[in-house]
Amino acid sequence: MKMSNMTNTTQTLLKVTGILAAYNPEFPLQTLRALLLIAANPGITFRELADKMDMVSSAATRNALILGSIPYKGKKAGLKLVSVTDDAIDRRVKHIELTSKGHLLIEQLGGELRSGSPGPNPALQAIVDAAVKDALAKAGVSTHI
Repeated sequence: MKMSNMTNTTQTLLKVTGILAAYNPEFPLQTLRALLLIAANPGITFRELADKMDMVSSAATRNALILGSIPYKGKKAGLKLVSVTDDAIDRRVKHIELTSKGHLLIEQLGGELRSGSPGPNPALQAIVDAAVKDALAKAGVSTHI
């Protein structure tokens, strides 16, 4: 990779982390992963999120609450990026979806990643495609990359 491409990539990633820091200066990577899974699976339940993240349900719930609007363990209200609704049949089951603020964040991150692209790099693109395909497969999302 050329130095100018590395500089562009670094600048893009710094901008992405700056966007996340605007929402929460200590935005945990695990919480970002939960947000992306919720964005990819609208209406996902807490249990499904835990399965896709390969963690216990309490950890998935904690991440969803950080992203939501309800104060978690005495802390200030969440980031209001997701909303939680009861299932129509079983109120014990909760569904999670992005709020308009959550959709905006996803669009900001995607836009920054698209605009910061230094141009085609077939070797790097193959690595990225393989990593994305693997992550999506682990999350249970089918793809044709």
